[in-house]
Amino acid sequence: MEFKQFTPSKAYLSATMSSMHQRTRTTILLVIVLIIMSGLYIFNRLADAPNDTVPVTAPFDGKVPPEISHGDTTKKQVIFTFDAGSGTTSVVPILQALKKHDVGGTFFVTGKWALRNPELVKQIVRDGHEIFNHS
Repeated sequence: MEFKQFTPSKAYLSATMSSMHQRTRTTILLVIVLIIMSGLYIFNRLADAPNDTVPVTAPFDGKVPPEISHGDTTKKQVIFTFDAGSGTTSVVPILQALKKHDVGGTFFVTGKWALRNPELVKQIVRDGHEIFNHS
């Protein structure tokens, strides 16, 4: 049995290469379209993010105050502090209890939490409590 070596014609090679180039161009075009669509999606998500500003009680003058390790030891006082960095379920009951007993509190919140919960941050400020950065 004799085997002949297949030698493609120039027309066959030209058609095959043209088909490969067409698939490559189509693939590149699809990737570009996906990148553009992903960028537009991300841009729209960021544009829809809340951009409310949170009122600041004192302007920052660029000087970092010394660390507070304890309150005024000459006064009989208790300072209530609360961390807000993950959930939100306890914030409203805490605010209600503080209001009921006419007590002020200090809330330490992370930046991400404040961005995700601007209404709660505003409520904390409206109720007269202090807010400090937790992170």
